[in-house]
Amino acid sequence: MMRLISTIAAVTFAAALCAGCPTQSPAPSTPTLTEKDMGQSVELAVGSTVRIVLDSNPSTGYHWDVAAVDAKVLRAAGESSSTHESGGPAPMPGAPEKAILSFQAVAPGQTTLQLVYHQPWTKDVPPAKTFSANFTVR
Repeated sequence: MMRLISTIAAVTFAAALCAGCPTQSPAPSTPTLTEKDMGQSVELAVGSTVRIVLDSNPSTGYHWDVAAVDAKVLRAAGESSSTHESGGPAPMPGAPEKAILSFQAVAPGQTTLQLVYHQPWTKDVPPAKTFSANFTVR
């Protein structure tokens, strides 16, 4: 009987010790920002990705471009893409779409990402829209 109690106590003690032990790190999340997140501060882990989804209408020649970012901290992750609102067949020319831009946190630091929505060939014309967010990478 005493041996059984000792065994139960040892198992309970070992289980309590391991309860605080990390098992496997969760996969880094991929936050998604939209125009309503303009000016927000976002914290990212090195190696994680952030998606930015913004209203767009590429058939008019307008598209989103990076105006400023510290590429040593946050860099574009692949090509930007777009998707139309309905998710069905290709939209009619001039139909609104969503531009999807992805950025990867590459090193610890802070940066402000600034995007502009413009027609790139029009010089000395202010952008139709802008987007910015502040990032801290740890």
